[in-house]
Order: sequence, then C-alpha cells, then structure tokens
Amino acid sequence: VDIKKCVENESLEFVLVDHNRLAVSQESYGPYIKGVKYKDEKQYLSSCKFRTIKAVGSCCTLITLQALEEAPSLISPEIARLLGSVILLDTGNLNPQMKKTTSDDLTALKELEKIGGLQEKDYESVYNNLLNQRRDISKLTTAELLIKDTKYGVAAGLKFAIAGVGLSLEDWVKRDSQLIGALESFYEEESLDILIAMTTFTDEKKVFRRQLLICGSKAPELWDGVKNSDLELKESDVKFSGSESFPLRAFDQGNVRASRKQVMPLVYKILSEATTESKM
Repeated sequence: VDIKKCVENESLEFVLVDHNRLAVSQESYGPYIKGVKYKDEKQYLSSCKFRTIKAVGSCCTLITLQALEEAPSLISPEIARLLGSVILLDTGNLNPQMKKTTSDDLTALKELEKIGGLQEKDYESVYNNLLNQRRDISKLTTAELLIKDTKYGVAAGLKFAIAGVGLSLEDWVKRDSQLIGALESFYEEESLDILIAMTTFTDEKKVFRRQLLICGSKAPELWDGVKNSDLELKESDVKFSGSESFPLRAFDQGNVRASRKQVMPLVYKILSEATTESKM
C-alpha cells in the first residue's frame, strides 16, 4: 500500500491500537486517525470517530470483539489463530498470577475458536512455543536488537528512543565487541538526541533484573532526573567509554516493577521540566 499516495488522495483512515501516539516521521497522518483502542493518550481528538478505551489483557481482544461485531468476514481461521496467539502471549497463557486476564479476553478466545482459532487444549503448547521463539535473540545483531522492540518519543523538541533488549549489559558487551559503535550508528541513523536501552534478564540466581543504558548528546539532561526518581537506579558495574559527542552511562534498576510503560512518561516529564527550568 502506498500510504503517501493515499494521504494525497485523502482516501485513508487509520485506527491506532495499543500505543496510541504516532512516531515523529508519521505525524502528517494525524488528521486521518479515525479511532484509537486500548490506551488513551488524549491525541487526535478532532478526527477520531470512536475511542475504545478498556482495561483488558490484550489489545487483540478489543480488535477481535469489534471485528466480530462489525465485519466478521475479516477474520479467517488463520487470522483467528494469530489473534488468539497474541492474547495468550499478552496474558501469560491466561495466568491468574499476572492479574491481566479479563472476561473479555476469555470471550474473544472462545469466539475465535468457533472460527477455527486455537483450541483450549492447545493453549499451553502454543504459548510455550511462541514464548521460546520470542525470547530467542541469539542470532540477532545489535542493530537488529535495537529495532526489535523500540518506542520513540519527542519531549521539549528532543527526539528519544527506548529500546527493549532481552539480555544483560554484561552479556551484550561479550556478544558485541563493537557495541558502542553500533549504538552510535543507530542513534545517528534515527536522528536521535537520546537513546535508551532498557535491558531485562534473569541472573544466575534466577532473579529478574533490569538495567538502563542512557546515551546521546542530550543524555546528561536526563541522568540526574532518572537517578532521583523511583526507579531506584545505581551506577552499573559495567563500564563504558563514551565520548564528548556521544556520552553514556549505565545503571542497574532496583525497582524492577517499573517497565517501559512507566519509564517513558518519566522521560517525557524530566525533559519537559528541564527545558522549562532552563528558560526561566
């Protein structure tokens, strides 16, 4: 689909799901946003025809239920299996300990099964297979790791990215002897002011851990703010040699409950407040 041509012909409508904020490079599509689902970031208020904001285990649940109501022919057996697979991944195979599964998620799975979707007896094997494949990053380069799961934002005119990386900084350094160069290349290619790598891993004691690597020309504007936040950061034992044009610091994150969903708004807040203070 030639999206730019569709925009020029004004024959385009978007529905945003999950993370409801366009990337900087997509901001021209704003007037064509006709709906948002799952999370409400108070964007595109003038163009949206509907806003489906509801707490469910998976955004695919909301997509499923609306499609079944308005256009059931869109859901083939193949699409039904894909939607069901995402619902299982997002809810940890309906794990009650995660406290994410809702009655809507269960309804969506049952309705999808009727169309040829996953059968309940297969949930565990499908979930485990998908989880193992998603976690297998053994063959990915640093460049591929940085685009695998990355969110972008702009605060106070500064463009930043937060990349989720599923291994420790220690292991990352061992895997890539040119790590800093790869980080800087990605930073420059994406025209960023700040690049944040947020690592998640389980250590040798089977304890879940998080780390933050914050780098870029404007990174110093963020360091003090995150250190004084509830992320409970301390300097990492992993030492990196940055440069004047590409400074960087690594932190161990004590508050492992704070995921990117909490870190991203924090970055917005710190950068916005820093810019406001500098103007006073």
